[in-house]
Amino acid sequence: PEGSAQIVTRLTVTWSGVVAGGKPRTRADMMAEVSSRLPQLVGGLRGTGAGMAVRACTAQEIIDHTRAAYDPSAAADIEEARAEGGTGLHWDEAGPSALDVGYDMLRHDGAYSMSWQMAAPPRGVVYSVSMAELLLPHRQIDRKRVTLLYRPENPVNSAQAVEQDINLALWSASNQRRPSARVQADIAAARKTAQEEALGAALVRFGMIVTATVSDPAGLPLARQTVESLSATARLHLRPAYGNQDVAFLAGLPLGVILPKMTILPSELREML
Repeated sequence: PEGSAQIVTRLTVTWSGVVAGGKPRTRADMMAEVSSRLPQLVGGLRGTGAGMAVRACTAQEIIDHTRAAYDPSAAADIEEARAEGGTGLHWDEAGPSALDVGYDMLRHDGAYSMSWQMAAPPRGVVYSVSMAELLLPHRQIDRKRVTLLYRPENPVNSAQAVEQDINLALWSASNQRRPSARVQADIAAARKTAQEEALGAALVRFGMIVTATVSDPAGLPLARQTVESLSATARLHLRPAYGNQDVAFLAGLPLGVILPKMTILPSELREML
């Protein structure tokens, strides 16, 4: 029906183009790698409850989605063109025609967006309905995008990270005469994670980017208040992406952008910070 909200879910998987030892893989190697794994990935997603609607996106669909994200006013025309046979857009036409990057907002074509990044993981138990309100459409926001970022850790760093978590939790408890329930829960969670990692479970880093887009700049304050209220309900600690709104907006799109790979700091130095 006219005026109803639309919810779209996309998942992006990015493979490394370098094998063990630092040897780069060719385009043909990557095509063979992806094509061999894609059926299993799609089948696994269908088993999560998504049903037979799960399918791989085409290159044209990625271009069309990116264009609609940067220019929401063209979304209706894009959908109409796709229904009539295709948009014919090229990758160099997917970006915005104009971009104005502010300290705490981004103006792209005729829309205005604000992005938030997860500053700290949620404390306590996270249930399946914890993020329901954050994920649902909201009448105060024209477009809302919630992006979950996952990055598997290598086994060596995983073992070091879980041991460090245990030591940190025990140190925090030793500084209190009577450890609080929160500290005791942190110790139990750290030990459980270490046990699972020792049994072969993979450690995965995760983060989140939330982007709110409105067509009128006057709606930005209300959009900001709404997102911050919804994040508090989800027990998330989000903070605005000050000074890098354009980067956060791009990283939230399903384009496989890996921010740690694009920084000028070496990985060893980043891990020490």
